[in-house]
Amino acid sequence: MKKPNLIFIALICVFVVVEIIMLRPASVETGEEANTGMFKSIESMVKAQKYNDEVGYTIDGFHYTAVEGEVKHWELDSKQAIFYEKSHLVRAQHAHIKMFDATEKITLIDGDEAVYSMGLRDFDLAGHVKVTFPDGFWIKTEKAHFAASTGKIMSSEPVYGEAVLKEGDLMQMWGTGFDAGKLDPEVRIFGKAHVRMKRGANSEITDVFSDLARIDRFTKLAFFSMKAPTSFVESHQGTLFVKSRRQDATYDSDASTVKFMTAYDDVLIKETDPKSGGLNYATSEKAEFLTLEDKIILSGFPSAYQEHDTLTGELITIYRKKNLVEVSQANAFHEGSKQQQPKQR
Repeated sequence: MKKPNLIFIALICVFVVVEIIMLRPASVETGEEANTGMFKSIESMVKAQKYNDEVGYTIDGFHYTAVEGEVKHWELDSKQAIFYEKSHLVRAQHAHIKMFDATEKITLIDGDEAVYSMGLRDFDLAGHVKVTFPDGFWIKTEKAHFAASTGKIMSSEPVYGEAVLKEGDLMQMWGTGFDAGKLDPEVRIFGKAHVRMKRGANSEITDVFSDLARIDRFTKLAFFSMKAPTSFVESHQGTLFVKSRRQDATYDSDASTVKFMTAYDDVLIKETDPKSGGLNYATSEKAEFLTLEDKIILSGFPSAYQEHDTLTGELITIYRKKNLVEVSQANAFHEGSKQQQPKQR
């Protein structure tokens, strides 16, 4: 009978003890780091194995540049990334991305996580995603996708955005789903759009509600419309309520504050706090709001309802500050009853 090899048994015992110490659950539960080669901790290793049971490698201080030929499309920096060797998939944590356009302007994108395949230029972002355009306009959402073929960043999630304005001014935007391009100045909202603006001069708030919104950051134009032809865009300009099939807004060239608005098709205007002798209701096919002058110009079969009177003509101009209604080429003027106000269309 052979004597046991005591040295061999001792080595096995030492190896087992080392394995227990290195892989004990405390590394996961307390965040304590373990010396696991390319992995900083057991937690990182377990997380890496969740993708199709594929082992990944944790990389601290990760940097990657997506190029096509000599053109640099985007650049990513991350505090930590997990690289999956077989699929070449990368999950970058606390991602900071710079998007480059042909004019060398940079769009910044930040998110808790960015996922992409090495060699491809598309990526997905999740968690506190923020897109900041070169002019300072920014949008926040929870999930977004960048498509290299179109150069667009898009999302189907709720979004919130703001423009960087002068002190006292305001422009905010809400909605569900958006897209915007690094070369395209337009931001599009695809559902439940709500844009709020305030003029610093008189602090009047303008809120516009619509299904769809398209905002041109360069020309300072905004377009509001509805998906169904029977629905209305609604806006609240201080005490003035407006609804129509479409509405457009033009902004100041220095700060995105409302300067001029136009309502089209089946326009209804209601003064929610009418002054004595002033406007109560108005209807037309087109209404132009010169907000800096507090003037409204109605055309296309316009009618204005001023206390007991109904005014119609080719063109009606309403001066809100002066509490005055002016009619060009009047073809009707009659005294009616307060109860005979026009029905809201």
